[in-house]
Amino acid sequence: MAVALTTSKRKFNKLLDSLTSSSQTSLATIQDVPSTSTPQAKRPRTSTESFNSIRSTSTSVTTRPIAKLKSTVADTPPRPAPNYAPWNQAAFLARLKTFSDVKTWSPKPDSINEVVWAKRGWICEALNRVACKGGCEARLVVQLRPKRKNADGEDIDGSEDYSTEVEDELVQRYERLIEEGHAEDCLWRRAGGCREDIMRLPLVRESVWKDDLRERCRTLQAVQEDLRDIRSKPDVTDLVPLLQTLDETSSSEVDTSTATVDNTEASGSSQPKILTPALFGWRGAVEASNPILTCATCFQRIGLWLYHRPQNQSLDSAEQDDDLFVLDLVHKHREHCPWRNSETQCGVGKSEGLAGWEILVGNVRRSIRPSSTNNNTAGSAVPVTDPAASDPVENAIPHTDTGTDDGVLVETPHKSRAEIESEDKARDSRLKKLRRALSLKSTMAKLKKKG
Repeated sequence: MAVALTTSKRKFNKLLDSLTSSSQTSLATIQDVPSTSTPQAKRPRTSTESFNSIRSTSTSVTTRPIAKLKSTVADTPPRPAPNYAPWNQAAFLARLKTFSDVKTWSPKPDSINEVVWAKRGWICEALNRVACKGGCEARLVVQLRPKRKNADGEDIDGSEDYSTEVEDELVQRYERLIEEGHAEDCLWRRAGGCREDIMRLPLVRESVWKDDLRERCRTLQAVQEDLRDIRSKPDVTDLVPLLQTLDETSSSEVDTSTATVDNTEASGSSQPKILTPALFGWRGAVEASNPILTCATCFQRIGLWLYHRPQNQSLDSAEQDDDLFVLDLVHKHREHCPWRNSETQCGVGKSEGLAGWEILVGNVRRSIRPSSTNNNTAGSAVPVTDPAASDPVENAIPHTDTGTDDGVLVETPHKSRAEIESEDKARDSRLKKLRRALSLKSTMAKLKKKG
């Protein structure tokens, strides 16, 4: 044992001697090498050259991480919208749109219709099946009637027997499940759903409803040939001069859209046909070569070919079926649509009890004056100067006193759509911060209780 220890110590000492000698030799060789560079004069630390060199070095070092950071931020997908946003009308309409397909959602009683489900955060994902997507992920099947049976007595998939009456107890059960169907920790159950006026149409500011009306008129130009021979009601042809105040290019396109029609005939027939559906909330579209009217609020769709009278129809049958080929622009909306329903529009003030189309037509009548019979241009729109005719409707923009002796009232400037959206985004960010602060306080309170 002693011999082994002595041998290991001897090897360790030899290893240390070899390391020491090699380091001294390398140091001596470095000192013996003649210096070919001349000593440089000392420079002050604050010289311009040293500062520039340091700055260029630091810039070259720091630009790469910044470039990588920018590329990372650009590649990052945008954050999805929060699931619980009861104040967001766009999110509510997106949920309501999932119920618009008649193949997946059948009509329900008013207390459990699609509007009530969408207000509580539900979407329709399959046949009469609702889900809380992005939230608690709960799912419910809303089945009120049994399935129809075929000749062999077997159930027909995707069908309902509408001959049977709906039981009141079953409806009351689904009324409770609209709220209690969510998980206990889901905000749609704890904090409540959307407000009652979530479907209210933006008919307050003139700059907003005129932009929307102009956009609907432009979409209707795609189906103006099909609208030309269709009779509709109510009749608002006296509001045709509004087209000239909305968009000059739009009216010129309408006048010169068809080469086979005279300009006077186009201005007298095409313009009313385009303006009338737009005043009632309808848009034009062509799907699979079929012209249709669509509503962006209730998502109703109307096939225009259904209102074209057959050419070989006899006079007697034409008189009997006269009402069948008249397009009712109001009642073709769904029952819950604010363009038709005054309760979902939730008008206040002078517009209380009015539907959306009634408010818009009133706004239009107050914003233009019928073409005069004097030397003015035919169809020109002139602002109303009669005080009795220019009274604000419903929630019109407030007026402020100018302080003059004659008591003239001056209308406050209208906000643009971009300003309204920026205000909504600022409000959403404040609500998010407040929600984070409240959740932090609740977490701290729970920790204190546990401690």
